Amino acid sequence: MNTIKKELADVIRAKSDEDLISLVLNRDPASLVTKPVISHPSIRKANGKPKRQPLRSGDPQDLVYKAVDGMSGVTITEVADMTRLPRAAVKKAIASLKGNGKVFQAGERRNTRYATSKEEAERASKLASNALGK
Repeated sequence: MNTIKKELADVIRAKSDEDLISLVLNRDPASLVTKPVISHPSIRKANGKPKRQPLRSGDPQDLVYKAVDGMSGVTITEVADMTRLPRAAVKKAIASLKGNGKVFQAGERRNTRYATSKEEAERASKLASNALGK
């Protein structure tokens, strides 16, 4: 955060008084900035290459299946976070996968877990239930 503040302060110091006054009076900051001012460190890795983008290509059903298959008992929110899909799309894909027999559900409400085998889903649901103290 300190680097962002420093870069912003440097940009402001580089502007002339007239530019700063017109910025405040006109409230048009886009006219003063011609290129991106701040390069946030989370955008690029240390080697300068862009970070790997989340897996977003392909059918949502395939993405959800890969996420569930790679873990042992997950919630809809965890799958949504892994795939970067909306929860509604994940819910729909899981319902379809359950209908095809590829994904199994165990537990209800807070203890609901999804996995590729019924035993795995039940074990994860039981662990969640024990963790919550119920």
